[in-house]
Amino acid sequence: MTREHEFSDALSNRMSFRGFTALHYAVLIDDVHVVNALLEAGADPTIKSAAGYLPVDFAQHSPVMKDMLVKASTEVLSSYFTRVLYDICFVGSCSLYDLMLSGVAV
Repeated sequence: MTREHEFSDALSNRMSFRGFTALHYAVLIDDVHVVNALLEAGADPTIKSAAGYLPVDFAQHSPVMKDMLVKASTEVLSSYFTRVLYDICFVGSCSLYDLMLSGVAV
């Protein structure tokens, strides 16, 4: 038995794991409790590895984990866009009316 099979069937000798976060590894070992703890502690599920993989890319075999990651990603992105809109409207010279005219959903 090789070490890769002891850790996870998702591993490949040809794959680069550079840029993986703790969340990527928790998903790889298929541990819902660790994934949940990391998300509750503020882990960012939108961080891509050096090869461009999100943690959710490795959760295809676990619908519960995939749903957790999608929900957390949506919350992170929503928070990010709220901050961007705030900066545009209140720090810059844009009004809410200007945003609505431009087609941005508010």
